[in-house]
Amino acid sequence: MQLPRHHKLPVNHLAAVFNKTTATYKFYWFISLLELMVERGNTRIPIRDILIRMICNSWYPVNYFKVSFGFFDMLAKNIQEIMQITKAGRDIPKLDLFELLLTSDNRTLNSLINHFDRQVPYRFLSPWFPSKSNKDIVELSSHFSNDCLYRIIETKPKTIEVNKKWINYLLRPDVEPGAGRSCDQYQEEQQAAAFGKPFR
Repeated sequence: MQLPRHHKLPVNHLAAVFNKTTATYKFYWFISLLELMVERGNTRIPIRDILIRMICNSWYPVNYFKVSFGFFDMLAKNIQEIMQITKAGRDIPKLDLFELLLTSDNRTLNSLINHFDRQVPYRFLSPWFPSKSNKDIVELSSHFSNDCLYRIIETKPKTIEVNKKWINYLLRPDVEPGAGRSCDQYQEEQQAAAFGKPFR
């Protein structure tokens, strides 16, 4: 995948995430992360929230078009099971489904959601940290090594925090800092213009 270039960020690593599409979850994980970051104006997002939004975003294509995500991709299978447990219709509004899953205390349902927690947040960062274990990725990402997209914080609730260096690229990849302003000043100006306030 070809993405807009940036003179300071390793955009090639982000592009590499999508080079192998055998696991479609990567696309849905990324889209869901961006949606929640923008909606909440916050760079810290609980991993479970992203996983639930990932399910919500893939709900329509799975249930209407019977999309197959490949042999090794459990996303479609788990969505079918979640649909049976919740009795949610295939045309349920996305935000209604999100709230339903977010507030559920059904153990089987939560197990289906948490299935993706074992690999998805870690494997997404593998281009920044090739051949590293999940434990190593947590440690290396903690200081945003290699300018990775986010770090994984394994406290409860387990959370990711988006690297602030990436925020403006993710929101407006065609724009870079102007002359006479620091990167921090530029980021705050762009975020305030787009969302009324800088990201937290």
